[in-house]
Amino acid sequence: METRTLDGIVVGRQDQGEEDRIVRVLTAEEGLVSVWASRARRARSPFAVLDLAVRVRLTVRGAPGKGAGDLHNAVSVEVVEARVGLRTRLERLGPAAVACETAGALATTVPDPRLFGCLETALILLDQHDDDPAPGFLAALLTKLLTFGGVAPALDRCPHCGLPPSTPMAWSEVGGGAFHVHCLPPDAAGAARVDLADLAQLARLRRLPMLDAWAEPAIVGPMLSLVEAHLGHALRARAWLG
Repeated sequence: METRTLDGIVVGRQDQGEEDRIVRVLTAEEGLVSVWASRARRARSPFAVLDLAVRVRLTVRGAPGKGAGDLHNAVSVEVVEARVGLRTRLERLGPAAVACETAGALATTVPDPRLFGCLETALILLDQHDDDPAPGFLAALLTKLLTFGGVAPALDRCPHCGLPPSTPMAWSEVGGGAFHVHCLPPDAAGAARVDLADLAQLARLRRLPMLDAWAEPAIVGPMLSLVEAHLGHALRARAWLG
C-alpha cells in the first residue's frame, strides 16, 4: 500500500489497548486524518512525540481521501514544532488544548486552510509570546474557529429577525448566539441575558488578528457553551482552563 507524508497538527489522541494510540492530525491539504500509531505509548517509541498541539511531518500508509473515522498506519514521524513553551504554564496549555479539541471537532476530511491557519497561528502565539494571554484571546480564537468551521456565532444580528442587538438580549447555545429576548425560540425561553457591550466586544474580536486579541478582555463562557452545544458534549479540555 502506498505511503505519503502529512504535515499537520496533533489535535487529539485516544489510547487503544495497552500500547497503541489513535492520533487525529489536522492538515491544511487533507483536513482531518486519523492515524493508528502502533506502540506509541512505549517510552522509547518514535511515536511517543505525537502529543497534543505538536506540529509533525508524519509518513503514513493508506490511501488519501479516506473518512476521518478511517485509519491510516503511522510509518515514521518528524517533529516540526514541539511547542515546549505552551506547556510551561496552564494559562497557555489550557487555551491550546481547548483550541485543538475545538478545531478537531469542527474539521472534516475536506481541506480547510483557514481553520488550519487559525489554529496554527494561535499555537505559535501561545508557544512564543512573552506574556500569558488575556481571556479575549481565547474568545477571539473560538469565534474564528466556529466561523471557519461553518457555524458562525450570531453576535451582531439576531438570528430570528436579522436586526442588530438591542436591550434586552439573551444567549442561546442551541440557537447559535445572541437573540432579542422576544425572538428566542420556545425551547430557549430561560436563556441567560447577555450584555450589549460584551456582544460588541466578541464581534470585534472575531475581526481582529489573533496577535491583536492577545491582551483583550472578554467573556469566554458563551463561546465555550456554544462550542459544547455544537459538539453535543462538554469539552474535555475545559478542565485545563485556569
